[in-house]
Parts: sequence; C-alpha cells; structure tokens
Amino acid sequence: SNEHDLANLVLGSARLYTLMQQAGGGAEQAGMWLEWRAQLLRVTQARMGSCGPQALANIAHGLSQLPGPQPDPSWQHAFTVAAQQLLPACRPQALALLAGATVRLGISVSEASSGHQQGSWGWLLLGQVRSRLLEFGPDDLADVGLA
Repeated sequence: SNEHDLANLVLGSARLYTLMQQAGGGAEQAGMWLEWRAQLLRVTQARMGSCGPQALANIAHGLSQLPGPQPDPSWQHAFTVAAQQLLPACRPQALALLAGATVRLGISVSEASSGHQQGSWGWLLLGQVRSRLLEFGPDDLADVGLA
C-alpha cells in the first residue's frame, strides 16, 4: 500500500544516511540531507492520517534517524493525533518504535489533546507501554529505551 511504500522510503533513507556516515562520507552532503528530511516531513505530515500502526511507527523511526531539527509543532500535532488513534492497535514492535522515535524526535510528550495531563501523548504512550510490557521482546525494549 502507499503508506508502506512511504514508510519504506523513509526507512531506506535512514539506512542510506547511516551507511554513508559509516563510510566516512556525508559531511559535504549535510545540506542535502536536511532538505530531504524536510521534504519527508512535509509528505508524511500530509499522509499520517491514512497510516496503520506499523507504517506510522516505521516513518517516525526512520525520520528520527536522519539529521535535522525537531519537527515543527504542526507535524508533532499531526503525529500525536494519528498515533493516539492507533495506540490500541499497535503490536509491541510498533509501540516500541513509536516510543523511541518520540524521544529521539523531541516530540512533546505533554501535548494534551483533552487539556489535562492524563490526556497527554506521553501519558497515553507510557500507559500502553506499561500495560503491555510483558509482550515486549529484548529488541522492543531496546527500541523503547528501557533496556
């Protein structure tokens, strides 16, 4: 589907960036990577609402691996709204990727959709992780950052 193609594009970009960094290159292309990430942020913001849990998790994870500043507040809001709707359907791997990417992207965990702390993204995410911790494998825990 289109969401998975988009997620694969973002993940592939992150892998390519990592390989270039490991090969000792990339410094001269820093501007290109910043612009590419900015384009990915624009495209993903427009398409987040149609993503399933794994595609959204992969997009967030991939974007968190690319260099650049914290996503702007409108991207963060679109992400948290889409992710909140998908949390109950997330498998442990997707939940772990969402949690790790939230931290690495610097997404506000206190943004409250309902106006109080219990409605914040961080509170909801922590509640899901805590209630489903026994379902997590070692790799999932590493993605969350709890290992």
